[in-house]
Amino acid sequence: MPNMIETILQSISPEARSALAAYFGETPDSTDRALVSIIPTLLAAMVSRSEHGGLESVAALVRTSLEHDNALDDLSAALSDPGRRSRLLANGGSFVSALLGGQLGPVSAALTGRSGVKGDTIRGLLQLGGSLVTGGVGKMLGHHQPTSQELSTLLKSERADIFARLPSGISSLLAPLSGAATPATAAAALASDPAARTDRGFSRWLPWILAAIVALAIIFSLRSCETEEPVAVEETKTIVTEAPPPAAPAELPPPPPGSGVLSEVRDGHPAVVVFFDSGSSAVTPAFPTATAPLKNWLDANPEATLSVSGYNDPTGDAAANAELSKNRASNVADELVAAGIDRSRITLDKPAEATAYDEHRTEARRVEVVIRP
Repeated sequence: MPNMIETILQSISPEARSALAAYFGETPDSTDRALVSIIPTLLAAMVSRSEHGGLESVAALVRTSLEHDNALDDLSAALSDPGRRSRLLANGGSFVSALLGGQLGPVSAALTGRSGVKGDTIRGLLQLGGSLVTGGVGKMLGHHQPTSQELSTLLKSERADIFARLPSGISSLLAPLSGAATPATAAAALASDPAARTDRGFSRWLPWILAAIVALAIIFSLRSCETEEPVAVEETKTIVTEAPPPAAPAELPPPPPGSGVLSEVRDGHPAVVVFFDSGSSAVTPAFPTATAPLKNWLDANPEATLSVSGYNDPTGDAAANAELSKNRASNVADELVAAGIDRSRITLDKPAEATAYDEHRTEARRVEVVIRP
């Protein structure tokens, strides 16, 4: 009987491989090379989590991923259907974000360097890989709701082969993985992933808060060192050492020169900015993973809705620009629906001109998705 890695790779038909290569804009060989590295990497992460206190949570993640269907049952058909493909990527992306947590960024960078494909492609294939490895578990066990004990036994039996196929340099990146793999670790993944943008609120004030804490510590330390004279009480002066000015907050990462996605927090709510290649309305394959915080917020706040706003380059033909902006916003809305968000909670706002842009005019070619409480 084939082992789990072979079961997964053999389930990717030539048609599915060609579809993947076309979707990500890569050659079939480079896509195959990336998947051969990604599959054992994700399985090794499952082993690491499971062996260090996270078995129950990993089993729960696998069961959640397999609730709807198994990606390995008919991968070619799923990839050719935009709706099913988006769900496949979104489900796998949620699994991978929770599994890798804060190591998602370093692992993505390492795999990108090894495979020679674009960073967006690796992130997209990692999302797909999440669905493939959970599908592999389902195939090996013969059902879609594995218990913790079943998963533990399977991973132990596959452990030697998984680590034998693990790309060099990846094992050390997985060593920090321990404890429960939960949605909370997905937040850490956003912080470590170079495609994610940091919180514009609290984190911007963090250096100032730390500087204030240091200043107070100095004051209390000086006061504790003062001694009382037993006979005469002399007037003493408290010396307050002024804390040095806090370092300026780190600048937010710039937008990508072409298509891409950045996750933000605006007014305490998750937000996503989607960037496009010039003249194109195709949404980046990395977008489905970025929708998870939006969906979670909407699920927890039934009255909230999403505003989808398209922006365009103010140079050139205004009518053509407005139409392109509208198409981009509409495609983003379709991807949100495919990720499980009800269309009635999505509003397409009027396309707007960008008032400023960088040398690549990337800022002009964007769609913003924000929460309306």
